[in-house]
Amino acid sequence: MTVIAKISRPRLPEVYHRERLHQLLDKAIERPVVWVSAPAGGGKTTLIANWLDDRKLPCLWYQIDAGDGDIATFFYYLGLAAKKASPRHRKPLPLFTPEYLMGISTFTRRFFEKLFSRLKFPCVIVFDNYQELSADSPLHEVIRDGMGVVPPGVNVIFISRAAFPPVMTALKAERRMTSLGWEEIRLTLEETVGIMSLHGEARINSESLQLIHEMAQGWAAGIILMIESMAVAADSHFISVKGNLVEVFDYFAKEVLAKTAPEVREFLVQTSLLQKMTVNMAKRLTGLDQSEEILSHLLRNHYFTQKHSHAEPAYQYHPLFRDFLRSQLHQLFRPEEIAALTRQAAVILADAGEFGDAAELMRDAGQWEEFIRLILGQAQSLLLQGRLQTLAEWLASVPREMAETLPWLHYWQGVCRLPLAPAESRILFEQALRLFLAQEDEAGILLAWSGTVDSIFYEGSDFSPLGQWIEWFIERTAGDFRFPSPEVEMVAVSSMTLALMWRRPDHPEVRKWMERAVALSFEGDAAPFGLRVQVIFNATWFYFCQGELGKCMVLIEKSAYMAEKGTAPPLARIMRKAIEATVYQMQSATCGLALQAADDGLALAEKTGIHVCDFLLYSGGFFAAYSMQNMEKVEELFRKLTLWNSECPGRINSGNTSYVSGWYYIFTGDLARAKVFAEMSLDFAITLGLPASQMMNHLQLAEILTEMGENGRAREELKICAEFS
Repeated sequence: MTVIAKISRPRLPEVYHRERLHQLLDKAIERPVVWVSAPAGGGKTTLIANWLDDRKLPCLWYQIDAGDGDIATFFYYLGLAAKKASPRHRKPLPLFTPEYLMGISTFTRRFFEKLFSRLKFPCVIVFDNYQELSADSPLHEVIRDGMGVVPPGVNVIFISRAAFPPVMTALKAERRMTSLGWEEIRLTLEETVGIMSLHGEARINSESLQLIHEMAQGWAAGIILMIESMAVAADSHFISVKGNLVEVFDYFAKEVLAKTAPEVREFLVQTSLLQKMTVNMAKRLTGLDQSEEILSHLLRNHYFTQKHSHAEPAYQYHPLFRDFLRSQLHQLFRPEEIAALTRQAAVILADAGEFGDAAELMRDAGQWEEFIRLILGQAQSLLLQGRLQTLAEWLASVPREMAETLPWLHYWQGVCRLPLAPAESRILFEQALRLFLAQEDEAGILLAWSGTVDSIFYEGSDFSPLGQWIEWFIERTAGDFRFPSPEVEMVAVSSMTLALMWRRPDHPEVRKWMERAVALSFEGDAAPFGLRVQVIFNATWFYFCQGELGKCMVLIEKSAYMAEKGTAPPLARIMRKAIEATVYQMQSATCGLALQAADDGLALAEKTGIHVCDFLLYSGGFFAAYSMQNMEKVEELFRKLTLWNSECPGRINSGNTSYVSGWYYIFTGDLARAKVFAEMSLDFAITLGLPASQMMNHLQLAEILTEMGENGRAREELKICAEFS
């Protein structure tokens, strides 16, 4: 796979040794972070790669591209780079999946701490082509947070055409970062002479050398182009070209290309469609057996080509060179030939695992059918990697008139929107469901139904629509219905238990589906680990609300080994602690276990940045602490819970926090205030359409009214409560 080029240091042929700059870099790495900036073609990448080779420093090299604007994509590939740099660590670094959205800074710090801990010191991490990030990319803040935990023995070097972004200013102010700019990096006359000599151009007289140096303005790319121009023109005559560096590059490159053999010229222009390529990929695209010879010649002569060594070496043109070559496509080939070449290049890239580059080519060429097949084929993998932003951007680029009739595009758009905009995702899932029903696609029907149910839960503003979807599912799966696959069944049953638990805990089929869900969770590995733990969590919570603590204990014991597996994600371990804190606090004999589970779960949440179970951990610990008469702990957890609620507003969070607040004021003897919060919590439960919560609210009000001596009103609350049982 050519993806290795993204995470591999370029392997250089013989290059001119710039000791002046090597010494500046030796001084610069007294700070943890070094920012190296110069115009395109200024020799930045060659400089850093040569310095690393010369100083024999181990390195993790990462090439930034536009795809890294998706934070999850950045962490995914950086994790691959870490695995490549330190293969003895078998456990992969975490993926940035949606449960981390509430704690991006925490996730970032922990990720980089784990990354640094795997490296042998001294070590250098290089982020090349940093200018590919847009000015408003959220990755700038991620990088800044990561740089805050760089340990002694590690240096991070950024290579960019631009100065460091404003968000990095704090690193400069804290003296954690230094920079090398164009004034330091531009070639001196001595270095220009050295490069010319390295290329066998020592015959040029001093006056011509001075002229070449002045024309190039210290620009390494200009020197290489002039050398190549001299080689093909067999003279040393130069035309003074004025303009910016890109215009100068285009002028000289065009002069050189015009004098190149036709088959080589076509090879260069054709392969510019491939951002990265192996020799075999180049052969497939061009049909030229001498592909390796051409690429090797470019590399040996420093002609804007990098080589990344792996099992199968990958080559990559310098961005300036590639842009120039692509601009020549329409001059050498007819539109229909370009379309065929683009189609073939996209197929080659996809076969090599370069799905992002393949998708970009297909999209730019308007090859929508191929593009749609590619993204739908990669959607599940991107979901598991947490790269929903990348998937969403691909989906959004499909023309509306095509997308409207394709249910899987609506479905995956719904999946992408679910964590951040559940109301929007619900509309998309319902659109997908209608189309799937028309096409009688059973797997799509059940998955779109599941997405609709999950979106109602994620939105957390009105659970009453769940009632109609529960009945829809029961009717759909009646009789001898068979699920299309174990994976689809697991997803659908998980959503069904979620809907029943929140909206219809009294439904006559509730136990049937809870038991089926639990059985599926323990039958095998048909579904992702996190989904299986979620199902156990749902079932345990249901039995807890029914007062069936014995069944809860059985599920806790059965799920314990799942959550403690080495491969278990942090969310699974946190959910287990939330279950334990909730269940154990119900019995005085196990309150100590509940409090310990709450503390452990909250510590893990703080460590990982996963806060989706915070309420259950706070509330479970709160009630356990009160049962143990540990009022100091009660105060601490209640204070943290109210702070959490202020930072994570929403109807369901406010309703749950109001319920705990009611009990806090009961415990502290402020019954008037307790009644206010209990009534507030009941209003939330009614508005949200949560019968189980309403029952608990009426019980709470009965307790408060009894303590206040209003026994008649307390009995009325108990009567209402009985109606829910």
